[in-house]
Amino acid sequence: MLDLGKSSSHPRNQKVINFVLSKNHNYGVMKNLFFLLIIFIFSSCIDDDVDYRKEGDGTQINIFLVKDYQIEPEQTKVELTNLELENVPWLKHADIEFYDWSSHIFYLNNEKERAKYSGKYFLVKADNEPLFLGYFISPLSSSMLYFPSILAWDNMFLPNDVAKIGGFGNFHKKDMDSNVKFKKSMENAGLLKKGIEVDLIDLKRKNSTTLKYSFKVTNLDTESIYILDPDKMGSSRFHYYTNGVNIQKDSKYFWPNDFDSTPSDKINLSWYHKLAPGSSVTRTVSQNGYTNLPTGEVKASFVFPGASLKKSGEWRKSDGRIWLGEFWVEKELIIE
Repeated sequence: MLDLGKSSSHPRNQKVINFVLSKNHNYGVMKNLFFLLIIFIFSSCIDDDVDYRKEGDGTQINIFLVKDYQIEPEQTKVELTNLELENVPWLKHADIEFYDWSSHIFYLNNEKERAKYSGKYFLVKADNEPLFLGYFISPLSSSMLYFPSILAWDNMFLPNDVAKIGGFGNFHKKDMDSNVKFKKSMENAGLLKKGIEVDLIDLKRKNSTTLKYSFKVTNLDTESIYILDPDKMGSSRFHYYTNGVNIQKDSKYFWPNDFDSTPSDKINLSWYHKLAPGSSVTRTVSQNGYTNLPTGEVKASFVFPGASLKKSGEWRKSDGRIWLGEFWVEKELIIE
């Protein structure tokens, strides 16, 4: 229904209304003016509530549950077009606010249960075209899946108004990153946001047990993104959310054990850094707990952590959003 009250509050609209009501025109003129007035007010309503998803071409993204007993547990390849699906999508296009490519997370307009779907498969579709098959995995599962997954547990690690596509660790992230068809479909649907980019840029050996590492975070989006800042929260709290940097030199691995970390289940708002669109920030963090750190050329891996939130809508900010998920970095560097 048209909200006349909202639009007529504009001074320019009120002047038009006053003019129409104060003049003694004949019925035909009044009718034409009133018709033009309705069009004018309706246009104002549209301008006041622009939905960025209208930038898309009309492509509809939906996630359907796959009917049971069509896929064997050890099956690695499935003909997607032959699958029988439930009639009503588990996740409808209208439920999706946007998709963050950097963390492979659907941000939703409402909560979606997932625990009761543990063990079920789902299919992501763009209109009638199947994009990829996924699986609702129990957090108690010890098996490695052949398909990207959604964790089948409500309000665990992430709130119920987001849905992360991936798996445990970095198991499926590379597959998702390289899914060009999926990315193009999300872009066509007007739902794609690029998120952030993280680069591990420097490693220094302070002593045999302590590594100093530097990383850079860049905001690729057109809105502000709030990220965890080790300078504000301290390295021990930061390392509660990430294990820091793991090192491989030749065939030997080095990772921190018993490093300093401070449990912090609730994140203080002052621990975030507001990263403006297109801007970058570099941070240097010290991490202890290694044994006989090497020098020279190594292969390093680092997981930049997102916030751990459980309350729906908590990720929303008036001028942007809090970044969730993990960003995995694997890179060859030289430890000085």
